[in-house]
Amino acid sequence: TVPAAGLEVSSHPLLGFEYAIPEQVHVDLFAVVAGQRYRLRLTGPETAPAGIEELGAISVQPDGRWHWAVVDLRARMRPFFAPGDPIRLERLEFAAHAVPEYMHAGIGGNHAGASWQLDNFFLGTPVGDRLRLHAPQQARVTVGDRPARPDPSQSPDYWLLTPGRVGILPIRVE
Repeated sequence: TVPAAGLEVSSHPLLGFEYAIPEQVHVDLFAVVAGQRYRLRLTGPETAPAGIEELGAISVQPDGRWHWAVVDLRARMRPFFAPGDPIRLERLEFAAHAVPEYMHAGIGGNHAGASWQLDNFFLGTPVGDRLRLHAPQQARVTVGDRPARPDPSQSPDYWLLTPGRVGILPIRVE
């Protein structure tokens, strides 16, 4: 469970995280608003159990290696609410909420010892068109999996990042 009580989705629309999910691990992201669960499908079953609203799927690669996922949570949730109504989170859960009757029979759940990894969780707003990062000239700077370029309008220690073009992605300086 991610502590998100009281967070307004309209003010924090972008959700991003790094993950390493192996094959055969079933996990989805659930946003809870006013007691109602809303599911973003990661690797769980095609259809959610009754009573859970579907927000669609996030394209993930269940290969056990690290990847980055990003989604506009506000855009996914807005159709379920009247225009202008607040969308206030109670919590976010990464879970495998399969149909309980099937899970008791051993169908649809995860095998014993199944695990996956989550890192760099982000829930916030997009930044402006450009960012400047100060890092040593010899540094290796990447945005997502692409190399950043030095900012020609500044000294060689500044790197120009354009998050508007890439959404939100992890920025690494090595």
